[in-house]
Amino acid sequence: MSAAGDRTPVTAERRAHALGVAVPAAFAGLMLCWILADPAGPAASSMPSLVGLLAGVVLVGLGCLPMLGVQPALTAIAGFAVVWLIADIVTIWFDVASRVGVSVGRVSVGQFIDGATSTPGELISIIAAMVIVAWTLTARRPDDVALPVSVVGALAALGIAAPAVAGHAVTHPVEPILIVAHALCAAWWCGSLAAMAMTISGRDGWRTALPVFSKYAVYVVGLLAVTGLASGAIELGIGSLWWTTGYGLVMLAKAVVLAMLVGLGARHRRRWVPDVVARRGSSETSLRAAVIEVVVMSVVLGLAAGLATTSPVG
Repeated sequence: MSAAGDRTPVTAERRAHALGVAVPAAFAGLMLCWILADPAGPAASSMPSLVGLLAGVVLVGLGCLPMLGVQPALTAIAGFAVVWLIADIVTIWFDVASRVGVSVGRVSVGQFIDGATSTPGELISIIAAMVIVAWTLTARRPDDVALPVSVVGALAALGIAAPAVAGHAVTHPVEPILIVAHALCAAWWCGSLAAMAMTISGRDGWRTALPVFSKYAVYVVGLLAVTGLASGAIELGIGSLWWTTGYGLVMLAKAVVLAMLVGLGARHRRRWVPDVVARRGSSETSLRAAVIEVVVMSVVLGLAAGLATTSPVG
């Protein structure tokens, strides 16, 4: 490719189409969870829950973009916040239908309200999404509001952490800390990379953001691995539950895909990051590298969404 071609920005449409592959990848992860865990789970509510998780993860990334030297688009924040809000409402609706024993279409408003107030994790997530939507209505640009865009990242992180803890049967006092740390590390890693891919159009943007992201990612990925292994050991112990239960098989699948992802990230750190810093390669090359990593992480998110409604001993 010529030097002029290397400097050609990647259009917003091209970036959106490339990242769109992450959605079916996430649902493939959820389907794999269904295959491995049946009949112990997951519940039907894991489908809208996954949509909400994907939107929340992207919002974490968009809210953290300024720390990487990039400003997110206000329209992107608003759009994902609305998707997150709707997905959370549908998730509660599915949960209520399952608990009451009726079809989704027969859930009354009163039953929905009772269900929402009895599931604090999802309720916190809904409130966080509503606050972000309100935040986007206060200004025309992310840097034109009283509260910084980092508030979006913090609220999205809260909205991801609360359901993550609520969706696990805690058996040890330290487990909630491990669950929150694990969920937020995954959200930052995947969300920041997805946010960069959907926001950055040219090589200069990647040259600014990617080295900073790579510096933080080393510690985030390390913490992600440690907290995941520790949480799994607490839930399943060290023994046959890892391969004799559906929950254990999903945990193993999640660990395998995460190991692949760590290997991919290490390869990108050795090759992609130096190329970007040295202005080698095109913005299209950077987009492809980011999308590949996001797609693999989306499979992990799909497994995680299914795992949240799967019985550990089923």
